[in-house]
Amino acid sequence: MSVEYHFAFLTNKFFARLSERSQWSQIKPHSSEMALTQNFSRQNRAIFLNRRQTR
Repeated sequence: MSVEYHFAFLTNKFFARLSERSQWSQIKPHSSEMALTQNFSRQNRAIFLNRRQTR
């Protein structure tokens, strides 16, 4: 298992748990929390793309 694959797997697991929790409570996450997760995914995408380009 490559590091990149493992990283993506953990990220997917994290988002799955996040959406599960918001569905279970039936409460939309706070706007700050949403911005934080969007920022997080954007950073991950940038890192992932940069690492693929350097190879």
